[in-house]
Amino acid sequence: MRPVFDYQSRIQYDQGIYFYEKDIVKLNYVINGDVEITAEIDYFSAGFGFMFEKTNNSGNRQGEDLYLIKLGNNNFSVYRKQYDKEERLVFQSCNYSPIKEGSILRFVKKGNVFEVFHENELLGRFVAPSNFSRYNLYVYSNAGNRLKYISANNNSPDVWITNIENTNGGRIEFTKDQIKIENCKKDCEVEQHDIFLMAGQYFLDYMVEDGYVEPVVFLSSDERFDDQKKNLLSKSLSFILAKDDYVTLKFKSRDCIIKNIAIKEDKKSAYVSTGEINKNSTGSYFDILLDRVKKVTWKATIHGIPETEGVYAKHALFETSIKKYSLSAGSVLIGSELNYEFDVFAMTVKITQNGSAVSIINIEADKDEERIRVFRNLDATVSELSVVNLEDQDVNIILQETYKTFIPSSIKSPVLCVNEEEIPLDLSSSFRETRVNGVPQYVFTNWEREYFYPGEDFVLKNIFRKDIGSIIVYGIKGKINWENIYKIDKGVNDVDSFAQKNTLIHPNFYEIDKDNHIINIDENILEDYTLFIVDYLKDSSYCVNFNKEINMYEVDVSISDEKAYLIYDYNEGEFLGTSSQYHSTNINPNTSQYIILREGI
Repeated sequence: MRPVFDYQSRIQYDQGIYFYEKDIVKLNYVINGDVEITAEIDYFSAGFGFMFEKTNNSGNRQGEDLYLIKLGNNNFSVYRKQYDKEERLVFQSCNYSPIKEGSILRFVKKGNVFEVFHENELLGRFVAPSNFSRYNLYVYSNAGNRLKYISANNNSPDVWITNIENTNGGRIEFTKDQIKIENCKKDCEVEQHDIFLMAGQYFLDYMVEDGYVEPVVFLSSDERFDDQKKNLLSKSLSFILAKDDYVTLKFKSRDCIIKNIAIKEDKKSAYVSTGEINKNSTGSYFDILLDRVKKVTWKATIHGIPETEGVYAKHALFETSIKKYSLSAGSVLIGSELNYEFDVFAMTVKITQNGSAVSIINIEADKDEERIRVFRNLDATVSELSVVNLEDQDVNIILQETYKTFIPSSIKSPVLCVNEEEIPLDLSSSFRETRVNGVPQYVFTNWEREYFYPGEDFVLKNIFRKDIGSIIVYGIKGKINWENIYKIDKGVNDVDSFAQKNTLIHPNFYEIDKDNHIINIDENILEDYTLFIVDYLKDSSYCVNFNKEINMYEVDVSISDEKAYLIYDYNEGEFLGTSSQYHSTNINPNTSQYIILREGI
C-alpha cells in the first residue's frame, strides 16, 4: 500500500495504515473526473472520511478550496475550507458508529454529487456547488483507526465491471481508449459482459504498455470459476464461435496500461476509436439497387482481404442472397487497378484493364433480388463511380457526392467548415422530413429545394455545384400536398409525398445558366405542368446531423474546391480533463475515400 500515500505523513505501517494520532493523509494520485474509492477500516474511534482539493492540469493546488466528507458517531457531515474561512455545510444522522472491525466503506463521486456507503447502505449524500474535474484526494482519520486497504476506480464506464478489492492500494483509471492499472499487490480484473457476436472467427487486439496483462474471453453463460478452463482464446488471440452467442472479455493485471481494445473479424483492420459505449461495425461495402439503375461502372484497386479462415470468411467481390463471388471468380489480383461495368438487365459484370478483357461474371440472384452487394469487407479504393439511371442520365457519383466525416459528440463548440483560404462555408439550413417507426425525424442536407410556376424565371437563390447530376428537375401535375413539400420516403430528392403525379424532367429539356444560376425550361413542355420542383446541391456548404447509432455528429461537406477544413473546439471537459485543442482535417475530394476524425488526434 505504500505507493499510494505521501511518505511524509505521520502514520504507522502495521497490518495496513495505523493512525496513531488524528491526521489527514494525501493519496499520490491526481484524480480526473468521477471516482469510486473502496476502503476497509477498523473503526475504533469516531472520525473517518475523505477530503478533496481542487487542482490545475499539472496537479498543483489551485488556491485553497477543500471539502471534507466525514463520518463520526452516528453522524455524517461535510466541511468546506477556503483559506481562513471554514464552514460546516451538512450535518445529519446516519447508522454508522464505532466499534466496527473490517468495515467496508465506499466513497463515490459522480459529477458534483458525493455519496458514502457502508457496504450497500447509503450513509450520506452531498451535492457540491461546482464539479471538481481534477483534484487531489486525502484520507482523514482519528487516532486509533486502521486503514487495511484502499483502492480507486476512476472514470469507469457502465459497460466495464471492475474488481479491485484486496489489491492493497491499487487504482484502475479509464481514459480515452485506454485502461490504466497501477500499484496493485494482487491481480485486479476489468471485464465487459454480454458482448454479442455472430458465429465466426474473431481476433482480440489491444496494446500493452508498462507491464503485463492476461486476457480472457469466455462464453457469458459459462459459470465455471476457473478462467483458464473456459478461456476461448488461442495463443494467437483468436477464437471461434460455432453459433451466435454472448461472450465476456476480461483483463487481469497488477500494473500496466491497456490501449485500443477491439474484437475484430479482420486481424489486419485498423483500430477505430468510439465513445464511452462499445460499438459494432458491420464492415464496408456498397450496394447496387437493381430497380433504380441500368448500368454502373467504376474503377477500383483492391489492396487486401480480411485475414479469416475457411467457412468463416466474410468478404466477397460480389454477393447476392444466394451466392458469393471471390476475387478468383473474377481473376482479380490484389493491387491491380481494374475497370468494372455492371449491366443490370443482363446481370453481368465485365472486368477490364487498360482496355483488355480480364473476365466476365454472370451474377446469379433470386428473381426478387433488390440489390447486389459489392466489395464486401475488402480493403479497396474506388476512384471512379458512375451510374446510368432509368432516365438514361449518366451521373458521376464521385463528383456529385458530398463528403461525409464524423466528429465526437463531446465537442464544446460549433463546427466551422472553411475552404483553403479560410473563408467559412455556408452552414446549410435545408432540411427533409422522414419517418422512423412512424415518428417524424428531421435531417439537414446540402440539397436545396425550390419551386417555380410556368412562366416565371427559374432563378435559384443559392450557388449550386457545377457537376453533372447536381440539379434535378421535376414537373408536377394534379393534387399538391404543400405540407409535405420537404417530406421524403425514398431519398433526399423524393417528391412523391408532395405530389403523386410527378415526372423527372430529362436534362435534354432544360438548360442551365451556370453564371447566373438560372434554369431555362424548354417552352414545349412548360404548359404540360402546373409546377416545377428544382432540387440542387449547394456549393460551398455543409450540414451537421447527430447520428444516434454511433453517438457522433455527421458532417456532410459540399465543395467544388480541392480542400476544406473542419474546425471545432474539443474540450474534454469534466469526464477526461479540461484541456482544449483545435483540430483541423483536410478533405481532398479528388478521389473516392473514407475520412475518419478520431477523438484525441
